[in-house]
Amino acid sequence: MKVINNYIDTKPVQGQVANQVIPGIFVRNVITTDDGAPNFRMRVIDFEPGSSCPKHSHWWEHEVFILSGQGVMVCGQREIQLVKDMIIYIAPNEEHYFINNGDETLRFICLVPLAADE
Repeated sequence: MKVINNYIDTKPVQGQVANQVIPGIFVRNVITTDDGAPNFRMRVIDFEPGSSCPKHSHWWEHEVFILSGQGVMVCGQREIQLVKDMIIYIAPNEEHYFINNGDETLRFICLVPLAADE
């Protein structure tokens, strides 16, 4: 078992998409294989105001929970306004990207399979 009293205590790393470093995005890997997790990795991701990631897709699903801030997620032809407490499921191979168009950090939890690192 692992308990973190405050996820902020986990060191952030620069965000990457498809091995490309993305300015203004920081990731906290709060649960990983180092914790004995056999299937999934839990990440807390921060998008600073004005930051975005490139459009991308991958074979795994995303499960996202918006903690704070606001922004936009573009998924295929849909543009979805992101707000606190929103839950999002992105299917495998669905093109998507996130944009922080607000004045504060857009922060969300994202779960991905550990096999995504392979």
